[in-house]
Amino acid sequence: MPSATHYTDGVLTVQNKQNQNSYPIIQSEWRKTFVNTTLELVHTEHCLEYFYL
Repeated sequence: MPSATHYTDGVLTVQNKQNQNSYPIIQSEWRKTFVNTTLELVHTEHCLEYFYL
């Protein structure tokens, strides 16, 4: 079962499982950032879901 974290609109925080660091991601950088990660971005009407692949 993949782990998922739900975020509301605004500044997002994604945790890196390898080094346990968390870092903010602003909305305008979603695509650029997630292209180079192991996260899949799923955009729903009221929240964003990030699934570890």
